This record gives sequence, structure tokens and C-alpha cells, in this order.
Amino acid sequence: MKTLQEIYKPELCTHGSGDKGTAHSYIDMYETLLAPYRDCTHVLEIGTSVQSLHMWQEYFHRALVIGIDQNAVPISNTLVCDATNEEQMCEELDRYFGEEDTLDVVIDDASHLLDDQIKTYKILQQYMSKRSIYVIEDVLCITNAQEIVRQIGVTAEIIDLRHVKNRFDDILVAIWSK
Repeated sequence: MKTLQEIYKPELCTHGSGDKGTAHSYIDMYETLLAPYRDCTHVLEIGTSVQSLHMWQEYFHRALVIGIDQNAVPISNTLVCDATNEEQMCEELDRYFGEEDTLDVVIDDASHLLDDQIKTYKILQQYMSKRSIYVIEDVLCITNAQEIVRQIGVTAEIIDLRHVKNRFDDILVAIWSK
């Protein structure tokens, strides 16, 4: 199987369009964080692009990979909805997944606002599997990352990559289900 570094195509990923290894420094960290989930069955990316969906589909070769974006052009496996709207999100996810299906990997690359990141996590928490990871990208500052961890009250790690490319928002919060 190819690594994420081998799959990621930086030439196709401009700022805001699968920028996980161009503008941001996430590809190597994602390889480390997500390797235990390579054989998972359900992956969701919030705030998505065609490039990142293709990358995740190749990486998680057995999984159903779904994207959610309120501004996306509807394409295969992409739901157009607001991730902070609980009624809309639940309706879309309930339609897409069966009662027994749960999410194994969630990557939140949507609104980078603190309140939206927390709200989206709280909405999706009910859909997470017992062995899952939820990663919030582009956290705007360490204080916000600490607030996310404090408010959701779960096992989480703040991954500060600001030093790699000198980006103020190169921060991830990785959350594992209990």
C-alpha cells in the first residue's frame, strides 16, 4: 500500500483545495495518526475538495469516503450542507449511512472558527465508532486548541506544527473515542 506521502499530489492541491501538504504541514502527521485506521470502513471529511476526497479514497482503500461542504458542487460522495446545522447534518448522514454504520475517521477542514469546530464535533460525536479518530485542522491558535479540548472533554492531543512553515494556523487537534 502507498503511504500518504506517495499518494498526495501537491501539484494538484492549491491553497484551500487539498492544501494539507502545500500550505499546511499535515501529510506526515496524518500518516502517523491515520495509519492504524487504514482498513476502516467509513471516512468523513468536512470542508472538502475533489483532490482530498481522491487522496482519502486511495489511502483508505476499503472505506466509503464522504465529503461535506456547504459550498461544494454536488459530486459523487459529497453532501452539500452546513456542518454546524444539526438537523441538516443528521438528516444527510442518516440518509447516507445505515443504522449500524458509524464513522471511523473524521477530518474537519471546514469553518476554522472555534465555536463552529466545537459544534460540529458535538453533532458528529453520536456517529463515531468506538475506535475512531476525529481531527480538527487549521485551529487558529493554541488557546483555541486548548479550549476545544476543554469543552469537549475527551482524550485529545494538540499537534502544533506552526514551526514547520511558519503558519499561525498549522495546528491540529486529534480526538480519540473512549
